[in-house]
Amino acid sequence: MSAASRLSVMVLVLGGSFAWGTPFVVDINENTSVLTVQVCVLGNCGSDASRVNGTITIAVNDPFTPTEMTLYDFDLWLLDTIDIDIKYYVGPIQVGRLIITGTNLRLFYAQPGVPLGPIPIEGSAFALYSVPTNMQGTVVYHATGTVCVALGGAGMPCDDTYNLAEQGTQYGDINGSLSVANGVATMVFNPQITVPLLPDYPDLGTLSAWGNVSGTGAVPMQGDGDFDGDGDVDLRDFAGFQNCFTGHAPGTTGPTCRPGDLDGDRDVDATDYVTFETLLAPV
Repeated sequence: MSAASRLSVMVLVLGGSFAWGTPFVVDINENTSVLTVQVCVLGNCGSDASRVNGTITIAVNDPFTPTEMTLYDFDLWLLDTIDIDIKYYVGPIQVGRLIITGTNLRLFYAQPGVPLGPIPIEGSAFALYSVPTNMQGTVVYHATGTVCVALGGAGMPCDDTYNLAEQGTQYGDINGSLSVANGVATMVFNPQITVPLLPDYPDLGTLSAWGNVSGTGAVPMQGDGDFDGDGDVDLRDFAGFQNCFTGHAPGTTGPTCRPGDLDGDRDVDATDYVTFETLLAPV
């Protein structure tokens, strides 16, 4: 029996919702990506910037013209040492100083693998709010004068080493843009987070990170047959395949039918069914 004939005799009632999107990795370009770290204490601020590398894992609802994306992970590593020097004056007289050195700094998604979205893409722009974020790295500081006094009042020494992981999970916003051309996604990913320097003493100061991170990744062009996104290909997914069957008519598959386009030629036809049948789990 031909693939088309086998397809015609399998009649199921379509039910439920169907989505598409195989996660893929965007590799960050360290030559075009920068994160700035700022520390503000007692009303004075200092900052320094670093190149960034790492990865972002996302999925899109359409590999040609995406209108939604889902975030699965991001892991941003600062490649350069952060050096911050904040001086405090009363008139012309220096009354305090705070010197900070940060190494092995990292900003990453607190729930890797847990999807966040789908998020609308309008034009090419997107925005995410209150994204759970963790920080990691070593901060060495030295404080004198008024800053030392203030730290002492918060129960901290004037010279110490601080592990940023002790901040725990914080929440920040991310905006950016995403476009796809010829199977390659180009992404701009702009995180912004501000947290208390010491959670128990929020008035002492803040730690902020923001920047412009960009990269590219190959978008999976082929569907995987999993219409309902439950990790397998079964008769329920066949209902979706049957509903989306177009025959050989390139360009006719929309985002909800993309799982059935198993050869990436923008239709759902008998050729796709041959592959779909090999993926179909035994009843």
